[in-house]
Amino acid sequence: AIVKKLKPDAEIVTIEARRNVRVVQIRDSALSKRRLTENKLHLEARIGELAERLKASNPNGAVIAPKEFLTLAKANGHFGDLPEAHYNALRGLNTLEKADWLVQIGRNEPPPYAVENSARSWFADEPTLQLGTVERVPGELIDAAGRVYVTKEQTRFRDSICQGILESKREQESLQGVDRLRLIHAQRTKTIYLLSNQSLPGLRPDVVTTLDGLLLPGRLAVAMQRDNGVLLGASMLAQRHPDLFQSEREAKRDYADFEQLQGGNSLYISLIGICHPEEAVALRQVTYRTAKQKGGSDRKAFLYAGVDAQTVLDKIHGAPVVIKEIRKPAVQPAATGNLIALLGGYFDADAYEPMNEAEFE
Repeated sequence: AIVKKLKPDAEIVTIEARRNVRVVQIRDSALSKRRLTENKLHLEARIGELAERLKASNPNGAVIAPKEFLTLAKANGHFGDLPEAHYNALRGLNTLEKADWLVQIGRNEPPPYAVENSARSWFADEPTLQLGTVERVPGELIDAAGRVYVTKEQTRFRDSICQGILESKREQESLQGVDRLRLIHAQRTKTIYLLSNQSLPGLRPDVVTTLDGLLLPGRLAVAMQRDNGVLLGASMLAQRHPDLFQSEREAKRDYADFEQLQGGNSLYISLIGICHPEEAVALRQVTYRTAKQKGGSDRKAFLYAGVDAQTVLDKIHGAPVVIKEIRKPAVQPAATGNLIALLGGYFDADAYEPMNEAEFE
């Protein structure tokens, strides 16, 4: 609309270029700037830990986020030397083009009054312009296989001019971020982790997950980073991090909560996160015994892909340990289409059995 305002005879052409990308996106939170900067339940550390996990598998990554959140995270030691950029300063940026993966956090959504101010500035003489049409409506996210997920409410304007301006600042800014990796001419498939449920035109996710399905719980994420890519058992967590866990029982409770978030499956069985051939996001499970351990059960720990289990566990325990087994994370298959996928924003999918197409009809 703005282009037509400036040059009425302009011809608008859409070029459908294919991005060489694999997208993993969450469906249960927009991760607004307010939520990010409030940093409840160690959210900043949880996202920082995800970046560290990815770096352990492939250090060639990047981060895009709201400027305020990036400043806070960097001040607290997150993201390290990863190339970074923030919203409203992305266009023409080439510093991320060689990255193999990107964690893009939140989205750039202006307040309704700012959208309407822009609309008035450009279209004060437009008789069809209607102000005061902002509303909150359920969103939807459609994955690459065509499955539809109902998401939480998002901002929308009934007035088409205001809605167009909103999308130019919100959806298009997210696409600007994604395209900083120069995906159209990429020689290899790159991976984008979209930590927002904002649906983006022309970019359907290959994997749809939840924030808790991708991130470690808060205190576990902090402990993982402190121990340089190792997540120890509950008793060791309580010993090494008394400021986080006042007792072994508290650490066990965090593990139990995490199991529940994962649908009731044991953390030690299911591992965590999403694993796929390009990026090993899930953790390796290590079973071991210490030199002083005479009886009882084997100890368990979780490690990043690039961490040497023997070296780091020897250092933590102050003596050589005996590694019994190192389990590589298994690739999680994509979910099959079912009614719960369609209505995933309103139902607990784990409480229902998948149904085939005939059953759905």
